[in-house]
Order: sequence, then C-alpha cells, then structure tokens
Amino acid sequence: MSAATDCAYLAGLIDGEGSIMANQKHERRPGHSPATWSELRVDISNTDRGLIDWVNERWPGKVRVQVRPGVKDTWHYYLNTQQVVPLLEAALPYLVSKRERAELALELARGTRNPGRAGYPPEVRERRRWIGERIRELNRKGRAA
Repeated sequence: MSAATDCAYLAGLIDGEGSIMANQKHERRPGHSPATWSELRVDISNTDRGLIDWVNERWPGKVRVQVRPGVKDTWHYYLNTQQVVPLLEAALPYLVSKRERAELALELARGTRNPGRAGYPPEVRERRRWIGERIRELNRKGRAA
C-alpha cells in the first residue's frame, strides 16, 4: 500500500473501530493549586490481531488483549496524549465521522506543555476545558440532546 492508502485505511479504522477520547483527570498536590486536565487517548479495537499489528507497525503504540470467556479475544491498540499527534495527523484528511474529535484532540495535544507553577492563563484553561468537554459530548451514546 502507498503511504496515502495507509493513511486512508487508518482513518477508516478510526472511524469504524476506533475512539478518540478526552478523559478528565484531577490532581491535588501539596503546595500546588488543584489541577484538572484532559488526557487524550486514541484506541482501535478488533478481534483480528493482524489488523492491530498492521497499525502498530506503522504508528507504534501500545497493544493489549482483552480475554473474556465465551467471546473472541479483543485486541486494543492505543496511544495517549502527545503520542496521538502523528497518528491523527496522518488520518485527518480522510476521517469522516470522527473528524471534529480529531481536530479538537490535535489542538489539545499541540498545546500540551507544562506551563510551570503559574499554570495556563484563564482563557487557555477555559479553551482546553471546553475542548475536553466537547470531545466527551461527541462520544456520548444514545440520542442527541
């Protein structure tokens, strides 16, 4: 496959078998203000190990297996926070149903730097909070509100 074909196939996997998440994290350390942030995660799951290995060979990440009695093993390929950038940049031109999530995740990941003790300015914190909430809203199951 060509590089463009690989990227298009990856996008199809993310649209159909994947998820783009922003999990909310909280931390309270002595001497610091309480911190809340969104940790990004991209996950592609399938019962075909070869398909997961194909993705992992091209965009190295982590792979784990979920074993449940009476059900085929499910293989999970995943990346967290900064690691999602090359994968989502490759898939973005071809994504359909998860395009908005990918664009928001990239904005969040590209702006992830330790701002030091002072933290992010209020407008940046608010934008980052909104992005995480919007990704979680797009991922909600059930009928649209």
